[in-house]
Amino acid sequence: MREEVERLWKTCFHDTDEFIRFYFDRKYRDENTLVARDEKGQAVAVLQMLPYPMTFGQEVVNVSYISGACTLPEARSRGIMRELLGEAFRRMKQRGLAFSILIPQEDWLYDYYARVGYSPVFKVVERCYSVLDRDLQGKFRVEVARNASEVTGEWFAYFEEQNRRREFCVQHPREDFDAVVQDLFAEDGRLIAVRGENGRLAGIAFAVPDGDRVRVNDWFYDMEGASKVLLAALQETFGVQKVVCREVARVGEGTRRGMARVVDAEQVLRLYARENPGKTSVIRLADEQVPQNSGLYLLEKGLCRRVEESPGIPEMAMTVGELTRLVMSGEVTAPFMSLMLD
Repeated sequence: MREEVERLWKTCFHDTDEFIRFYFDRKYRDENTLVARDEKGQAVAVLQMLPYPMTFGQEVVNVSYISGACTLPEARSRGIMRELLGEAFRRMKQRGLAFSILIPQEDWLYDYYARVGYSPVFKVVERCYSVLDRDLQGKFRVEVARNASEVTGEWFAYFEEQNRRREFCVQHPREDFDAVVQDLFAEDGRLIAVRGENGRLAGIAFAVPDGDRVRVNDWFYDMEGASKVLLAALQETFGVQKVVCREVARVGEGTRRGMARVVDAEQVLRLYARENPGKTSVIRLADEQVPQNSGLYLLEKGLCRRVEESPGIPEMAMTVGELTRLVMSGEVTAPFMSLMLD
């Protein structure tokens, strides 16, 4: 099956041969792949369901990232991908996954995916830095990794600890982190870290050159002054003045970065009720693609259960997209995902 999927990928996307080999060696798995075939048995559409953890309040849930979704040009506009996504949702629910997530590659696809229940909840802000204060550099030591052998387990542990603190954030287990780092270096990027006077890691940045600037795909820091030292190190390493950083957006700011969709409503609402024990409500959910999700849900005293009729509480009628927006509404920051090899 891998050979068929690779052929579709090369027809529908414009990635380099190097990236395609990297992706299929590091990310592709037959068991995470769905293929639609025509009457002759030829593969005409495909998608992958890549597993990831994601923070959800104080919990971590399992989600599936839709990757490589494509249909051959001659087979488009027939509803094939819509059917394939419906089958993917059913498979995800069977596997106990809470959400499906994705990053549309073109703006018009946001409307397409919204029609099957996705909501653009993931946001990002890009901030540009150019004039920097270098006075703090003496208090930190800078380390620059240019290949995978220079990235130690300590760097991953720091990355994992910092990323886990983010609200509604896609996580990267060690195997995926290693793939992200390998892809970074393939783009002539650098992984830059700073240590405080006590020798402890105080910041890390995933950076790639981008013309007359450097683009930071994600970064973390947890010590006063570490961000300024990281930025100065980025300028010096890449020989540029302008540094553009992708960062977590606060609620009410940022641009859309990706979409999510509830695939197991009961699981998600139980978690939501636990995180919001003071809320009492009745939700009447309609889910066209996953009918098993449709029904009436009572939330009270930190619990959620399905009911046949409302116990005298006004109902809130919701689509699955509206439910996704409700349960993934952060109090301080918007949902975030980065380093997705997109």
